[in-house]
This record gives sequence, structure tokens and C-alpha cells, in this order.
Amino acid sequence: MHSFDVTDGAYPYAGLVQATDGNFYGTTIFGGTAGNCTPGGCGTVFKITPGGTLTTLHSFANTTTEGAVPYAGLVQATDGNFYGTTEDGGAYADGTVFSLSVGLGPFVETNPTSGPVGTPVVILGNNLTGATSVSFNGTAATFTVISSSEIQTTVPAGATTGKVTVVTPSGTLYSNQNFVVTTVAAVTFSPTSLNFGNEALNQTSAAKSVTVKNSGTATLTISGITISGDFAISANTCGATLAVGQKCKVSVTFTPTVLGALAGTLTFTDNTSNSPQTVALTGTGIEPATLTPATATYASQAEGTTSAAKTFTLTNDQPVALNNIVISTTGDFAVSATTCTTSLAAKGKCLISVTFAPTAAGARAGQLSVSDSASNSPQTVTLSGTGIVPATLTPASATYAPQKVGTTSAAKTFTLTNKQTVALTGIAISTYPPYAVSATTCTTSLAAKGKCTISVTFTPEAAESYETALFVYDSASNSPQTSFMLGTGK
Repeated sequence: MHSFDVTDGAYPYAGLVQATDGNFYGTTIFGGTAGNCTPGGCGTVFKITPGGTLTTLHSFANTTTEGAVPYAGLVQATDGNFYGTTEDGGAYADGTVFSLSVGLGPFVETNPTSGPVGTPVVILGNNLTGATSVSFNGTAATFTVISSSEIQTTVPAGATTGKVTVVTPSGTLYSNQNFVVTTVAAVTFSPTSLNFGNEALNQTSAAKSVTVKNSGTATLTISGITISGDFAISANTCGATLAVGQKCKVSVTFTPTVLGALAGTLTFTDNTSNSPQTVALTGTGIEPATLTPATATYASQAEGTTSAAKTFTLTNDQPVALNNIVISTTGDFAVSATTCTTSLAAKGKCLISVTFAPTAAGARAGQLSVSDSASNSPQTVTLSGTGIVPATLTPASATYAPQKVGTTSAAKTFTLTNKQTVALTGIAISTYPPYAVSATTCTTSLAAKGKCTISVTFTPEAAESYETALFVYDSASNSPQTSFMLGTGK
């Protein structure tokens, strides 16, 4: 498992002792990193794990205060510590008795009853791992309790005074030290924050609760519970004191007075070391009733026709019913359907469908409005759309090149467009000589959003100018559609 060299010891004469921590301990009579012995040192105390990892715990120096050559090895006593002897060194050069505490780190050869306080680590039994204040030989000091796997000293359950073994951060070991356990108050909160989400302006939310627990070892004394922001304490089962391990509850409500994100704090003042403690409170103030979306723009719609409906949602964000609901529109807009009645339940929603029927071409504007019992009544939506003519004949005019009298020009083509969402019917095409329709793809009906063409020729009868129009009669509200034509005979 391990081969010794001069630096970690030489000649482990006495063999090994397995300690209660499962590791093996032993001594070498020479070697190490200290002392004036040969070869290279005055012996060591070492630990080796079952896996073979060796740690040198101490190298003997052969001075007037420290021995040399621990020939006889180690014995583990009932207190859990190891004891041994050296055959050389010490005050009279005749050897020493030394001790080693298992798992506590540095080796010491003396067993003093007092020493520097500093900020040592106290090794306590499991029943005292919660101790936060201990006196070291009557002098107050702060101690840190290490994990139970490293605990070497135990005391009777419930004991508040006794003896402990102490090791300082620098590695000095002190045993048989006095301690006094002082109980402390501590408090925990569950949850540590409350989020109330959206709440209607000037309306009070349902309550949310914080559970307070005395997680310390002394009675929790509560001297004050306060709250800030648009939040209020609605119930409180916490009294002036709370016994160890006991719980109480504080209930909080949210009543937003302004719109937007809001924050507050629930504050506890008590006898704990980290007092006061706070619980973060958040919520968002919203309108009591909303109509969404806030704006809507309709696609261009043929004059005199009706668009597909757009749907709007009326939401009651209050904890009470919304009453006296009245829906209205202005401009070229109309309600085509609705699930809303005169009343809407708390936190409820209903739908309003609105269509657009332009009465003229160009930009059109209007409004959807809902009046009701909410404080922000009426709720409104801005509506807009563009009216266009139902049918067009393009181009709006055409000029023919001078044409020899008695001959026929090349045709010019005109396009009839149906911009409606329904068929254009009753189509009739006409013009006046010397112009004539030479060809057309139009029939008596043109499908919704469809197009057809009309070809017209010019046959002048004399050397003069001729001005007239192409006329299309149909079911559109802007019938007839016209295109003006100009030609000259030569």
C-alpha cells in the first residue's frame, strides 16, 4: 500500500493500530522533516486510509519540549484519543508522553487546560450542533460547529455546560475545555415572497398567506409586523411570542391605487440576530374592465358592401359583476354579433363582432364603445378602414393616334375590375360610333374580385375629332363605370 521514504518517515517498527474512524495509525522511529536525528529526522506519526493514502500527522523535532523516536507506537484510549511515548527528547532528554486526537488534525504533545481564544472550531456532540455561543474557559468566543462526521466529543443530551475538545484555525489542539451553550431564536418564512398578479384598480384581491416558523432554539419574540405599498394585512395568527418549532400565519391582500407594476414589503421585527426580516410583495394594477384590442384597421372595402367581422373581447377584471352593459358604434361600423348581455360575471369575458360597410370612398373612422358599471367606463376601441369604389374601368381615358378616314385603328384595351366580395351582375357594355367594341372577355357576370377586358377600335368617318366614352352598366353602386375616348380622322 505504501513505501516509506525519508521525508514521510522510516522504520515503522511498532506496526499499525486501526482507529474507531476506520483509518490506520502508526509511528516511524526515524525520518520525517524535522529534528537532528538520522536518517533525516526523528520519527513521525502517520495515518493511512484503507485505500492506501498516507498522511504524515507530525514529525518529531528532538527538542527540550518535544520528544524523538516514538519506538513503542500508539494506543487508542477510551476517550478516542491516541497516546504514545518517545524514548528520547523532552526537558531531560529522556523521552516524553504525547497525545493525538483522531480526526482533529494537528498533533500536539501537551494537553493544556487553557490557551488562546481566537476563533476556534468547537467539536460538539450531535445534540449540541446547533450551539452558536460558547465560553472558552470562561471567556466568551464565537465558535463554528463542524459536520457530525468529524465530531469526536459528545455530551449528554440537553446539556448546556461541560467539557469539549477545541482545535484552533492554526491547528493547535486543546482538550478538556469548558463550554456554555446559549439557545437562540431564529425564524423562517414560507414563501419568502408573494406575487398577486393582475388586480383591478381600487379592487381588493383574495388574500395570500406567509407562514412564520420559529426555527431556532429559543422563544421567538415578535415586536412588530408592518406592511408597505398598496398591500394590507388581512389576518394575523402570530402573537407576541412563538414557541420553538411552532408556526403562525400572516395573510396579505393587494388593492392597487394606480396602474402598472407595484411593490411593497411585509416586515417582521423580532429578537433574532438578523431582525428585521422582510417578505417581498408584488402585483400589477390594471383597469377594472378592458376592451381589446384597443385599435383595429379593416382591409379596404368596396363602397356599399360589408366586410367580414372583427372580434373584440370585453373582460371584467373585477371580483364583482360588471353591470349595465351597453354597446354602441359610430361611423361606417356596426355590431354584427355579440355574446355580451347587460351583465358580465366577475373575472368573466364576452365577445363583440363588428363589421365595416363604407358609405363613401376614402379613409373612414369610427369607434366601438362599451359603457358599464366599471370606474373606467366607457371602454373604447378606435376603428378605421378605407372605402373603395365597387367596380372600376381602367384606364379612365384613352387617346387614339390620328386615323385615316374610313379605316379602322388598332384596338385599345380597357379592364373592368370587380372589387366587391360578391359577384358583379347585369353587365352591359356600350359606346358610340365611330368607336366599337371589337372583343371582350366580359360576360353578364363577373366573379368577386375578378377582372375582364374590353377591346375598342376607332373608325373615323371624316377628318375631324371624335370624343365619346365607353360605358359599363352593372349591379355595382357606382354603375355605370366609364372611360373617355378621343380620336381624330385624317
